[in-house]
Amino acid sequence: MQVDPAAAVRRFLPEIIDGAVAANPCAPVLATCLACLQHLLGDSSAANARRALQSMYPAFRAAYAVVALHGGDAAQAAALRALWGAACALKLAVAAVAAEAGSSDAVRGAAVRFLEQAVLLLTAELVPAVPGISPAPTPLPPGNAVISKAALVRDAEAALAQLVALLKQQLNEQSTAPLVTPAVRAAGGIAQQRPQFIGRLLPPLLALAGCKAVKAAADGAAAGGGAAGGAAAMATALRAALLMLARSAAPAAKPWQKKIAAALEGLGAGAELQPQADGRYAGQGGGHP
Repeated sequence: MQVDPAAAVRRFLPEIIDGAVAANPCAPVLATCLACLQHLLGDSSAANARRALQSMYPAFRAAYAVVALHGGDAAQAAALRALWGAACALKLAVAAVAAEAGSSDAVRGAAVRFLEQAVLLLTAELVPAVPGISPAPTPLPPGNAVISKAALVRDAEAALAQLVALLKQQLNEQSTAPLVTPAVRAAGGIAQQRPQFIGRLLPPLLALAGCKAVKAAADGAAAGGGAAGGAAAMATALRAALLMLARSAAPAAKPWQKKIAAALEGLGAGAELQPQADGRYAGQGGGHP
């Protein structure tokens, strides 16, 4: 099906892969699924490539869970190494698509989302619960012959470096292209959930907040006027990311608070940093007791 000349036929392949991953998440099946999805990244139909990307993270996560939980089984060592090789090859291919200027913005945006999810997965304390593989989150068992904590962190940092490079590229080009918004959201999400990366992610975010186009969009929104779609979306994403980090209790965020506050002032969101009488911030909803 992956080489069928009809795009409409190839479109159904990710759905079949989703079913295979759910029904039989063993190493050979998962390795085949990952290879098929990687092939679809280069599909001539952007819609097909984007649909394949939607299936990639669940398959990648399943592969990680299988390798993490069974990597100490000598009888499965060869199959598990092949599976992890396919997973790492897929991650590299997705990173290349995210960086490829000629690709569809929608496809690149989906690739950026995958990179965010991969960074969070590979730096999590626990192996996630995955139906058919693990009923509950569990620590990485000792004696794994395929992966290690250190290797997982290196893989995550490589994906993180790709995301940072994308942000810096857009900054150098003073771009407000549609790709920038998902990249900003991904950076903000990672920084919030993995504070150890704040020092690498905040500099490009703060620099983007100082771009003329972004400030103009923020000023236009504050004045009730219109703004270019890309710049307005990016300004909104930056405000959200920086507000999350301004309210973060993580020690890694503290040295950046003055710079974050100045950037938010420039984006017209300084008032949202003022705590209310109940301790919440402006615009921050309260929960039910």
